[in-house]
Amino acid sequence: MYLAILIVVSVLILLHVLGEKLSERIERYHTELLSFGAGLMVGIFFLEILPHIAIGEGYLGSYIYVALLAGFVTIHLLEKIVYKQAAGEDEAIKDTIHFEAAGLLAYELLVGILILLLFFRYLR
Repeated sequence: MYLAILIVVSVLILLHVLGEKLSERIERYHTELLSFGAGLMVGIFFLEILPHIAIGEGYLGSYIYVALLAGFVTIHLLEKIVYKQAAGEDEAIKDTIHFEAAGLLAYELLVGILILLLFFRYLR
């Protein structure tokens, strides 16, 4: 089990290193690849989280779906507020870098958690 996790992590590291070297050649597909990756992550997130949300429905009723929606709306509003509060272009770039860094950190953390969940759930 742990060997499989190490193999997947190693493949991800290898893809990252190769991606850095091939980034100039695949730059024209950047938007499409980013959208594809985001779509895959959202799909996996919902496939994994919805059964847990259904269990939470026993405790909070249908309000659990409101909490899920509130989380997505909060992220969207934070992004809008950050971009509108920027006084100038330099500050907007700085805020964008911080917001993207926080988003990347959250994304990578979530991907790691999802990989662990998938392995522990389907490879037992």
